[in-house]
Amino acid sequence: MDLTLVRLVNKAKEKEIAQAKAIAYSRKCRRSEIRNWILFIIIIIVIGVIGTMELHAEPDYVIEQQAKEMGNYYPTSGIVTAVGEDFMVFTDFNGNEWEVNGDPEDWYCGDICTAIMDKNGTEIIYDDEVVSTKYSGWIY
Repeated sequence: MDLTLVRLVNKAKEKEIAQAKAIAYSRKCRRSEIRNWILFIIIIIVIGVIGTMELHAEPDYVIEQQAKEMGNYYPTSGIVTAVGEDFMVFTDFNGNEWEVNGDPEDWYCGDICTAIMDKNGTEIIYDDEVVSTKYSGWIY
């Protein structure tokens, strides 16, 4: 009878050990599954972000076409040297003087003027026109 009791105790202990191993294994599996899902989600997000950026990127031929269309314009800046009743003259930092017709009430001598220039399709600057001007500050 003692032998039967020992065998029952051993079987109970083996059962407990097996259950403990199963629990430990299932926790390990769950952690591994969670890690794999997190990695999967991160990869999907990265692919989505890259895909979105590529979708919104302009192809090279579009950029080249825009450069050709915008190729007639360039920026310049200078200092206002004269202000009349209906015109303003500014000298750019290359020494060229440009006259802007219109209402010069906000311009004063010494103001810094930034302008968008139109090349008029030529390489020389003497036929260029001022498209727009913006106030950029003043010199003391």
